[in-house]
Amino acid sequence: MRQAQETNSEAAACPECGVQTSPVQLVTWGHCRACRTADSRATRPLRW
Repeated sequence: MRQAQETNSEAAACPECGVQTSPVQLVTWGHCRACRTADSRATRPLRW
């Protein structure tokens, strides 16, 4: 985690979709925010 925080200004590729994202997001979530949102919507759809 510390190494990801130190290199946070550098972009890294998301393993799911290939979009450039920060290393901290990859360490924390395992993929970019868009993939995380899509995954959470698949498992817990919004109830309107």
